[in-house]
Amino acid sequence: MTFVASFTRSYREAQTYLTFVLLIPTLPIAFASIYSLKTKSSLMFIPSLSQHLLMTSVLKNETVAPLDMLVSAGASLSLALLLMVLTARHWRRETMLG
Repeated sequence: MTFVASFTRSYREAQTYLTFVLLIPTLPIAFASIYSLKTKSSLMFIPSLSQHLLMTSVLKNETVAPLDMLVSAGASLSLALLLMVLTARHWRRETMLG
């Protein structure tokens, strides 16, 4: 959210963009609910979806594969690190000052 908001010129513009940014992690969970997706190793690379699927498995008292947890955590941390690096690089530009 910080990365996207740093490109905007006003509070209203940031608010408009961030509304769409919030849809990005929410849409995979909505599709999972609509299509009743089951936990698969290939879906663990999508951060919000993998966390939803893992939590659903825990709540249903199903076994959770340790590899699935590692892949989910790795994908989430990798995305967070990438966005953090991109934000830091963007903020280092002099155009951010004025």
